[in-house]
Amino acid sequence: MLSQTGLTIFYAIAYGWFCLGFILIAGPAIKELASMIGKKK
Repeated sequence: MLSQTGLTIFYAIAYGWFCLGFILIAGPAIKELASMIGKKK
């Protein structure tokens, strides 16, 4: 069984990894969406 500290570190790394992945995927998608909306006007 993992210790409380080890578990906390694991969840912190997993959360950071999730945020990083979200930024890498959503960042360009949001820019593309914004440019599409800008061209419609």
